[in-house]
Amino acid sequence: MAVLVEPAPQMLSSSECQINEPQQEPVTISETMEDAWHRVGASSEMLANLKEADRRGTEKGARAFDQKIRVGALRCLSSMLQGTTGSQSYWFKASLLFDFCADCAGLAELPLTCAAIARIVVKSDFTLHSCVPLLSERCPGRRLIQDFSSWLSATANIETTEINDRSLCQHEQVVLKALDWQVDYPCVEQWCYIYFARIGMLAGFRTSEQLQKMQVRVFISARAILMSRPATKELSHGDVALSLFVLSFVDAGYLPLLKLKPKHLEEDDWATLYAESQLGGGELPQCHVSEAIASQILEMLCLTVQEDAEELCNKAYQAVQEMIQAFRWIQSYQSESCRGV
Repeated sequence: MAVLVEPAPQMLSSSECQINEPQQEPVTISETMEDAWHRVGASSEMLANLKEADRRGTEKGARAFDQKIRVGALRCLSSMLQGTTGSQSYWFKASLLFDFCADCAGLAELPLTCAAIARIVVKSDFTLHSCVPLLSERCPGRRLIQDFSSWLSATANIETTEINDRSLCQHEQVVLKALDWQVDYPCVEQWCYIYFARIGMLAGFRTSEQLQKMQVRVFISARAILMSRPATKELSHGDVALSLFVLSFVDAGYLPLLKLKPKHLEEDDWATLYAESQLGGGELPQCHVSEAIASQILEMLCLTVQEDAEELCNKAYQAVQEMIQAFRWIQSYQSESCRGV
């Protein structure tokens, strides 16, 4: 592999772009850069491993739950994890496991499935300590799963399985078996960590403030997409993270939108489609760097995610389409909620 001209250009700061015009040589990865990525857990080898794990995970079929039921289950998981950990950072992992194993039992057992997934996610993080098992009879969060069970009974007109410590422990084994005892499939959060860590070091971001803002925006959009539809082979967590990661550079003004235009679309059609994917529409983001710098940033993005520019354009198109569908679903869901449907 060719060597990146050292040092890496100090491209971006939190307040403004301070970039020297790039040299004509193509941007490539040096051993020094690869070593730096390795030290923070973002090496190219790690990226390849995540892609393979992502592929294996999407081979599992996701059950086609009624969308209203699935959303209720994910909201329940969100509340349980927030109440237990004080954070929403575990939601992506919980939603991923839910989509992978939701068909392990029937609808009547869905509250138990949600409870088991929440327990598995909390147990998988060794930094979380609790003297009371999550959702046990002594756990204050037990009410949340009971409330979801009551809602499901009324919504689906079924009698849900009784929830007690024994049934929770037994169903946790059912869920783990459905997952082949593998709970470390990469979710959006893991993908974003490795992508933003790699680009931050390769592009020479002077502070992490701007990257953090971009990452938060990716998380918000990713949650909207994955709440509106399950992860599948056609749209995995890796796909969602990659597509939104690339688009975040347009949103932040580091890439012109046309740099990510798919081949099959005209410029005006691509701009119109992107505007439709943004809440309230509005003007397109302004790019704050020169054409030469934008080209170099696109090269760096390709190296960061280990894909070519055409694939990045295809992923950007996929993200725009999914965001449009997600916003339409949100509007429909809110309208139904207001009507009490």
